[in-house]
Amino acid sequence: MKKLFTLLTALAIMMLSATAFAANEQEALADGADITGIRRMAMAEPLYNQMKDGPSLADVTQAVYDASALTKVYVISYGDIASNIKRDTDVDIRPLNHRQAMKVFRLCVPKYVDAYVVPTIANNNRKTVFFDVYQVKTDALLYRYQLTADKNAEDSYMTYKALSEQFFKKFDRAIENQKRRKAIEAEKKAKLDALLADPVKRAEYEKKSEEDKKKALAREEKRQAAAAKEQAAQEAEALKAQQKAQAKADKKRRKTEERAEAAARKDQERAEKAARKEQERAARNAA
Repeated sequence: MKKLFTLLTALAIMMLSATAFAANEQEALADGADITGIRRMAMAEPLYNQMKDGPSLADVTQAVYDASALTKVYVISYGDIASNIKRDTDVDIRPLNHRQAMKVFRLCVPKYVDAYVVPTIANNNRKTVFFDVYQVKTDALLYRYQLTADKNAEDSYMTYKALSEQFFKKFDRAIENQKRRKAIEAEKKAKLDALLADPVKRAEYEKKSEEDKKKALAREEKRQAAAAKEQAAQEAEALKAQQKAQAKADKKRRKTEERAEAAARKDQERAEKAARKEQERAARNAA
């Protein structure tokens, strides 16, 4: 009976931990930043203050690294970077405080990767995580992703892993989106270069009136506005689907908890009934 109750309780806890989806998020690519060339990325030690019953810094660091299995970018763990620095410079950054360790980390990390990510955890009423990706040579901020966990999410390894997985998925998507935009721009430039290479077509192009150019600009602005509207609609639909999935997961979790509680009560009743029968049998034998 105890084994069954323990198993059902563990199942309920696992399902509760698995619902740590982002309740809201923000994403930003720095002006002029190019993230398409990032092939190798180092993970810096998270900036994190452990709460009373929360996971340790080591657990949070491991959670972020484990989540990196989802990304196409090759991610090097903080421990491996620290070992490389120790091997190459004889400086061990692991016992240093965060500020001192980051100073050495930034100085040495360009030797190993193209960029590095710094996770920052704000542990308030709701867990908010920031992921800042920096260019190694200039320490310029390239990309930032911020998300806040569901209000019912536990302060646990599984929660931080789930949040980190969302970052790596979004980062991969941001890289692919920028690659597509660059390909489109390159195609446009190639077509324009081919047009201007033809003397006749070049003359026709240069004869276009300012009015024609204004009309073309207006059409482009209209197209961009329509694209922005469509993107907003798609994002709203995606958010709606995410909320629906969250509600479904919450409902499933509650049902699992209720079944676990009902099974535990039933087992308890059976045990009490068996105990009473045993007591009655003992009383009769004694009489």
